[in-house]
Amino acid sequence: MLYEAVAPYYSKTKDAFAVALSGGGDSMALLHALKDAPQLRCALIVDHGLRKESAEEARQTKSRAEKLGVEAHILTWVPEPLQAGLQKKARQARYGLMGAYCRQHGISSLLTAHHLGDQAETLVMRYDKGTDWRGAAGMSSEKYAPIWPELACVTVCRPLLSVPKNEILKYLKKNSLEWVEDPSNTNRDFTRVRIRQRLAVSSIYLGATLETAQDLRQAKSLEQEILANQASNILRVDENGYALLSDVPYPELLTHLLRLVSGTGGPIDGAQIRRVLKKLRRPDFKAVTLAGAQISKFENKYLLCRDPVAAKGRRNKEQTTHTSLAVAVNSPFIWDGRFLARTRKEDIMVSPLFGQMSKLPNELVREVKRHPPKVRMTLPVWRAGPNVLGIGVGKFDGLSVECLARERLEAMFGKSVPKMNKNV
Repeated sequence: MLYEAVAPYYSKTKDAFAVALSGGGDSMALLHALKDAPQLRCALIVDHGLRKESAEEARQTKSRAEKLGVEAHILTWVPEPLQAGLQKKARQARYGLMGAYCRQHGISSLLTAHHLGDQAETLVMRYDKGTDWRGAAGMSSEKYAPIWPELACVTVCRPLLSVPKNEILKYLKKNSLEWVEDPSNTNRDFTRVRIRQRLAVSSIYLGATLETAQDLRQAKSLEQEILANQASNILRVDENGYALLSDVPYPELLTHLLRLVSGTGGPIDGAQIRRVLKKLRRPDFKAVTLAGAQISKFENKYLLCRDPVAAKGRRNKEQTTHTSLAVAVNSPFIWDGRFLARTRKEDIMVSPLFGQMSKLPNELVREVKRHPPKVRMTLPVWRAGPNVLGIGVGKFDGLSVECLARERLEAMFGKSVPKMNKNV
């Protein structure tokens, strides 16, 4: 069963991928099964530093991967002492390190060893938190950048999602594989461990949970088709990541669009979405902000863009994007969750356009004025010392900048999204 699950990744048509290798039995089985796949580039091991043994375990895991003939890299995270929500931050940091490595090395897919038992545990955890029906659909076998912006440009693939844990254990035994046992896997202080023990008591409960999730995943696919069709009819997306809607969108489409134009990820409260939609339908609607985005009326349409407050800051509280940031040389750099920059030059800086219009040469002022006024201050200005290289997306002197919004939307819908007319 495990070989069948990974068989598609032996195709030469697959994009280059890396395996997230924790050193545990599940990920060691996955790596062993894929060790001869033509598109496998490496295994990525994160030393999370949460236990004193973690550094040695990472080195041991690297050695085991190399014995299989697989290149392996250890990525190190140094947690701050006494952090609140440490487990969640460790997860984000783990994926952030692996996402950055994949972007830098042109790897578009990251394979994880989540299996059928993990799916069931995730579902019950979501039920306990009162998830909606989409959350009850569980994890998908492939998902573009499920954590944003840490996994920007990377698709997470879970080839073992339909494989039971006992099949993985059989595989490990058959191939005499060694792995690291994480003591937290039996620590009842963790919710997932308690849920795992609860599921082990009843196979009927487990089967019903997984069957329901499968039905809901089909419903989710149908919903995505509906949203994609509506987007094709009413949505236009500018190359700089803001959008125009000619009509009020479905609630779920609006949720996705708010994340896109704001460069953020994570859930948005459904009740807030419904309140915003109610406002959009009013004849006197002017503007509203939510989840780092602003929606405003613009030439009888709805303009969605980054909330200008993110650029100019609130009174007595400067926003992080309001400051100038240095762009790393020869390493993809994500700014404000919206733009991806690559540069070969030293001393490249970026900051929002807010407060800088008077310093621009005339040709750039004309370029900026093609954008709606509320968008302008949120655009990135790229500088080399005192000289402005460019604004927004484009290829400048030693610098290439692209917007991530369209890629996010197209990855979700599996189809292209109409561009916005240049003379908006």
